[in-house]
Amino acid sequence: GHLAQNKFASLLLAAAEKAAQSVDGAEIVHGMSVDRVVDDGSQNALEVQTKCGQSFHPTVVVAADGASSPTRQSFAVPMLGRPVLQHLISVHFRTSPSLSARLAADATKVNMLYFVFNEKLVGCFVCHDLQAGEWVLQVPYFEPFQTADRYTTDRVKELVMAGIGIALNDASAAKDVDVLTIRPWTMSSTVAESYLAGPSKRVVLVGDAAHAFPPAGGFGMNTGLQDAHNLAWRLALHLSSDDSNTNDDGLSRTLQRYQCERRPVASQNAALSVRNYNRTLEVAKACYLNADHPALLVKAMSAPPLSFVPMHVRMNMFDTAVKAATLPLGGLARVGNPYGERIKSNVRDKLGRGDGLPLLFPRYEVGFGYGNDSTLGEGDDTAGFYPKLEVGRRLPHIELEVVASGSGDRNDLATFSLTDIGSQLRHMRKKCNGSPRFTAIITGESTEDDIRNFTEVVKSVSLTNDATIDTVAILPDQQSAESLNEVFDKMAVVLDSRGDLSSKLDFEGIILARPDGHVAKLLPFNGDYKRLEEKLRVGIHHNL
Repeated sequence: GHLAQNKFASLLLAAAEKAAQSVDGAEIVHGMSVDRVVDDGSQNALEVQTKCGQSFHPTVVVAADGASSPTRQSFAVPMLGRPVLQHLISVHFRTSPSLSARLAADATKVNMLYFVFNEKLVGCFVCHDLQAGEWVLQVPYFEPFQTADRYTTDRVKELVMAGIGIALNDASAAKDVDVLTIRPWTMSSTVAESYLAGPSKRVVLVGDAAHAFPPAGGFGMNTGLQDAHNLAWRLALHLSSDDSNTNDDGLSRTLQRYQCERRPVASQNAALSVRNYNRTLEVAKACYLNADHPALLVKAMSAPPLSFVPMHVRMNMFDTAVKAATLPLGGLARVGNPYGERIKSNVRDKLGRGDGLPLLFPRYEVGFGYGNDSTLGEGDDTAGFYPKLEVGRRLPHIELEVVASGSGDRNDLATFSLTDIGSQLRHMRKKCNGSPRFTAIITGESTEDDIRNFTEVVKSVSLTNDATIDTVAILPDQQSAESLNEVFDKMAVVLDSRGDLSSKLDFEGIILARPDGHVAKLLPFNGDYKRLEEKLRVGIHHNL
């Protein structure tokens, strides 16, 4: 599905305000601008100053202040990559109920994205909410011979009307379009050189502040959410520690791990987004519009002898050239027009070969991982994702049945996924607060003594590693669980009654999962509990 960023931001704010009610000392401050972040490198290094004159002294600053991130710029963190792919005007507009109804009348033509090519407009419409009439239009322009200030309200309304098929001389229809905002922006493909800024390295970049992609494929906000998912449990775990000396070293280490894990993912998503953007340009080429031509024209008009021509004359010349290039697109609207029919044939052929813009990228969306061997090769960008149990990747989806959630009581069999099993069990136990928890899972044929010794080992590791670990036993059937009543208050017991874990993933042993659901360690188990304890400690330490 598709969720507009402004609506998603409102949902996040509401969720944050609700969560803050159950966290001691938590305060949500909304609608206040940050003036500057100060980091002098000392132990109490950080200060956040607001434009209202307030001052905060946090342990960590998480800078999620957008692609132009004033925080990142103030610490002179460079962005690496391609800073200018295309200049665009973003027009946020709303259609009247009557026009929205007309646009929705043909259900076969209702989509999220509409790429429009006609003699008056080349652009992309994004439908955020058809019923509410919420739209955005993206229009490319070419500096310096086309500038953002020429896109006035009247001009962009004409472009919107041309794009959705309303006659420009239809005064009553013009009232059906309400332009809300007009904003220029620059499409880029960049990743911050470092996600940790300032002398203390405790100013942490997340989301668009850390990376900027072309929107093709929808990886910008999703990559930012993954950043937060990776960082939040680390901060919560370390900032809740009572050992301030250990915590200083541990916090620096965990922030470095955040950067080492997330930056490669951002780089591969940036490359994919550029490939997706180029796919949209290939469709334009099928309409005999080549994105290289405006760039070549800009270069030619910026060099002698044309550079000696007054700027306003060159701007008019550029506009004339653009109009000449798009004028033949008018043939698309005329039935039987040879040029228009040729374009339609080109586009159909290209889309028929799968050369359009796909919207699903399973390997990148759910198959990403952390570690030296986790980078995804280019291959087939839209290839299916085949789950596997591997250190650094998320626990795969295996349907399991809960016998006991670890609260001391048996449960009616409830089905849930191995993915994010720790969080699901905590919700089932209605214990969603507190510090994040690792999950140690014992799989395969296990005796009562195995389970008891396993829980003791995990308890010992928890006490000495400053990390809470939940224990889970995955058993093959109900009969295997019958003899484990006495451990129901110490660990969760779930059933793999279909045998999917062993047959699909070919693993029996101990799985150590992080609070974010990624696999921290895989330990084949041979009954050596001392060695198991050592390996669990290492697994915890290497992921904190």
